[in-house]
Amino acid sequence: PFPGNTIPTARLNPVGQNIASYFPAATSTPAYYGALDVLGTGTSMSPGRYYMGKLDEQFTNWWRATVSYTHEWTFEPQQCYFCGFASPNQYALKRDEDITSVNNMFSLSPTTVLAVRYGFARWPNYLEDYRATGFNPINLGFPAALVNQMQGFKFPDISYAQSGYNMSTAYNQYWNFPQNAVSAMLSKSIGRHSLKIGFDFREMHVLGDTFNDESGNYTFNGIFTQSSPVGALPGTGADVADLLLGNPYSGDITKSILLNDYNHYYGGYFQDDFRVNSRLTVNLGLRWEREYGLSEIQNRIWSGFNENATNPLAAYTPGLMPKGVVEWAGQNGNPTSVFNPSLNKMSPRVGAAYQIDSKTVIRGGFGVFWGAQYTGTALAPASFFATSPYVATTDGYATSAGTLSNPFPNGLIE
Repeated sequence: PFPGNTIPTARLNPVGQNIASYFPAATSTPAYYGALDVLGTGTSMSPGRYYMGKLDEQFTNWWRATVSYTHEWTFEPQQCYFCGFASPNQYALKRDEDITSVNNMFSLSPTTVLAVRYGFARWPNYLEDYRATGFNPINLGFPAALVNQMQGFKFPDISYAQSGYNMSTAYNQYWNFPQNAVSAMLSKSIGRHSLKIGFDFREMHVLGDTFNDESGNYTFNGIFTQSSPVGALPGTGADVADLLLGNPYSGDITKSILLNDYNHYYGGYFQDDFRVNSRLTVNLGLRWEREYGLSEIQNRIWSGFNENATNPLAAYTPGLMPKGVVEWAGQNGNPTSVFNPSLNKMSPRVGAAYQIDSKTVIRGGFGVFWGAQYTGTALAPASFFATSPYVATTDGYATSAGTLSNPFPNGLIE
């Protein structure tokens, strides 16, 4: 639509111009729009450390204990091809892993042994676009009213659909997976029977936050500069031209909430290894497991959906009566956990070993195993909707509902 295929100076958007100034300088002439005109190389080093310590102590002739501690640290950065605030894919993953265990062995009698164990483990994962973090978007001309609402400062994630190039990258996350475990097992030998009875308890947490787009995520695809909104001629429209006009195809800014999901696991078991004769041993066992579902430490999840209740949107839709209301955990008598798990999961175990001769043994077995429930992300609390102009998503963070200021004041998106 512009004479000579040139955008008039008066139409150039200052925010778009400032963003474009962070493109690396071209080193060659591209053969066509979107072709490469600069190449970058980079190297990265991934350092790591691993420490382990163990202490054994024989307190008495019937009590022996072992304490161990393991720590592992790794830093895994991506290559920095152009470096600077706007370079793409320059995030790094940092992990700090701690594992502690305490084992106690009590010899209660010549035929009875009690083992009691405790373990703690945590795996914090920090995923950060570390070179882009710390950049204040107000330097690009974003309105202060918008910047002041951002949860963190970094160079915005800018995507160019035609050229396939990204500025910065939306990689800012923190997740931790702490777990506590307690178990006890009593072993008893009676004649040809070797009996075991035990109990397990595990507390599994997922504590974390995903705040990828705290400074904005914008996509430009050339739709505003193509020859026609429908049936555009090939070769018309340019994503960078849309940027210079200040017309993003889409955009969002997120605010996230730190959640602490958890699940409690209980398990008990009994097993008898019965030596039928000198050649044949039979194993018979049964394990019982129980879980109560996924919960959040402050009930900041929904635990159900009432299909028959009148939706609050009914007040804005005369003549219609939309149904369906989210049920928030712990409110109005709602349960505090998600899922409808089986509270009595039975796992039979059967096995046998037969010695054919002094060099050959045949073994076989059958068992049923249940996996622990996954403690994934959850949703914002009901009070969040009453006090914030944001709506929750199933990824555990909130997405802008359109009340923020437009960072491209001359653009079409209002």
